[in-house]
Amino acid sequence: MKALAVADVRAAVAREWERFIARLPAADDGPGWRVATRCQGWTVSDLAVHAVWGISMEADALRRAGAGRREPAEGRTLDPARAGPEEIVSGLVAARQALLDELAVLDDHDGERIVPLPYGELPRALFLPILVMEAGIHADDLAAGGDAAAPLADDVVVATTNFLVTFLPVLAAGASATPPAGTVVALRGATVDLRLRFGDGRWSAADAGDPLPGPSGTGDAGAVVAAEDDSTILRFALGRLAADDSRLSFSGPGRAFKRWFPGP
Repeated sequence: MKALAVADVRAAVAREWERFIARLPAADDGPGWRVATRCQGWTVSDLAVHAVWGISMEADALRRAGAGRREPAEGRTLDPARAGPEEIVSGLVAARQALLDELAVLDDHDGERIVPLPYGELPRALFLPILVMEAGIHADDLAAGGDAAAPLADDVVVATTNFLVTFLPVLAAGASATPPAGTVVALRGATVDLRLRFGDGRWSAADAGDPLPGPSGTGDAGAVVAAEDDSTILRFALGRLAADDSRLSFSGPGRAFKRWFPGP
């Protein structure tokens, strides 16, 4: 799947965080801020406070990368127990604008420029899809009806798929189980066809055109998780849908997917 241009990233980030802010309860709606979200253990307030930190950290990371600084980026931290709705919303608006300002000065070159993050360093080309994925998925987290929300935007699908290709093997480091060597797992939606192969104790990207051999080499279907649309399969991969959701289908040991790739 192709990468998004910087202009596309900026447009998606602007749109999705605007949607996130628009979906927040009114400032005087106290109970609305305490409603649970589909992010386990987080209320609407918790998720919004997390977004303030995340967006401001992303802006700081791009700022440091542009200046050639390598110390880890920092985000604005609010106390969920003390921050009121007005402070949270103003923090989101300011952080969103700071991130858009940093994206406005980028072009499609220097993809290898190092972005210093709290959890490690990434080349900018790998960091930009994270910005779109975070914005799109968190806006989706606040959507009415949760998993019955409207489809993810096409650019969010592209960015999230690119994120998963790179970072599912990283998430697998925290797995409670691994499959036999040679196992290929596929995530399939309307346009998404993401495949990973397990061998030599680790996961790596597999060619989407390759067959799906079983671990025994018998030519069976391998491990497949499928849905009719991209949004459903990506929400499942990111832990937003459970394996018992009726829109998902599995073949082989596909139901073990989240044991192989826990989080995020």
